[in-house]
Amino acid sequence: MGLAPNLPTYYLAWTFIGAGMAAGLYDAAFSTLGRLLGSDARASITGLTLLGGFASTLGWPLITGMEHQFGWRHTCFVLATVHLVIGLPIHLLAIPRSPSLTAEGVSTPDNPAESGVPDKSGSRLLLLLAVLLTTQSLVASTMSVHLLDVLELLGITTATALAIGMMVGPSQVAARLAEFSIARYLHPTWSTRIAVVLCGLGIGLLLLATPWLAFVAMGLYGAGIGILTIARGTLPLALFGPADYGTRMGLLARPMLLAQALGPVVAALILERSGSSLLLIVMCALVAVSLAVSFTLPDK
Repeated sequence: MGLAPNLPTYYLAWTFIGAGMAAGLYDAAFSTLGRLLGSDARASITGLTLLGGFASTLGWPLITGMEHQFGWRHTCFVLATVHLVIGLPIHLLAIPRSPSLTAEGVSTPDNPAESGVPDKSGSRLLLLLAVLLTTQSLVASTMSVHLLDVLELLGITTATALAIGMMVGPSQVAARLAEFSIARYLHPTWSTRIAVVLCGLGIGLLLLATPWLAFVAMGLYGAGIGILTIARGTLPLALFGPADYGTRMGLLARPMLLAQALGPVVAALILERSGSSLLLIVMCALVAVSLAVSFTLPDK
């Protein structure tokens, strides 16, 4: 990207970056933890997302400062160097290549107690889980891309909208701390239900178009999204066990990535033609679908 002489090369660079993100962000990390730690991976998944919650909080100001100081091309070179000099050696040298579990701790497809469900029931359960996570991914990607536009169309000033948007990051971290310390005693299905309700309440409060309530709304929404990020890793592990965990994570990631790509585009059309209120109502309806589906999942 830093060397891109024209727009097609710039788009090609984003294509490579997108492929790298699909292979190297939470889904791949969760699969790795599930492979290494088996059913005991929940605490590590939560801890990983807790640390990851600071990525945008620390990274965006740092990258913005570098861009202002050195220009965007040199900033790209610095980021590429960090990936190669810091990130790559960690992946090559610090991550074990084989599970540390004993033979008894590793589940197999032939062990019903570990895999949790028979094949037919498992396929139905995987489909329901995919619907829940994909719907929430669509909501999250839409809100992430269009939040400032939605707030401004509701009559909230740009400066206030920016401050409201900043509530999401700290709320995610706070919710993940709560998950790590308190909610870890809940079944992941119940954590997911709580998170979906928080998201729905947050989006619904935005419809009132009141600035101080919008701060509360984004606090609730951010908390819900923070917990749902953890649920992406812990819920499949709890429902199916560690056997073929990486494969299931890959199957679940496909529709989620499609939703993340298409959701903001469709949302932009709704915003342009019908305004922010209709978009928020649609988002609330999708959250309601997610909540209904969550009650079809086992919670013990």
